[in-house]
Amino acid sequence: MRLITARGGTVIVCFLGSGTTGVAARLEERQFIGVEREADYVEINRRRISEEMHLFYGNEEVIVVPAPETENGNHGQ
Repeated sequence: MRLITARGGTVIVCFLGSGTTGVAARLEERQFIGVEREADYVEINRRRISEEMHLFYGNEEVIVVPAPETENGNHGQ
């Protein structure tokens, strides 16, 4: 991350999973945009990133939203 982005830059995470890359981006003073289609992981990320950022930075707002569903009920598939 340090090699390809500068402090204050933005990291885009296509598969957010458990949020490790998002937390690392914030700890390395980067913004991040995370995409996650699984609703369970969206909530895990919201909690995890909020809790970890609170430990390091106090009250930092974290916004995590699920990917929109398509007409057939899939998330972009």
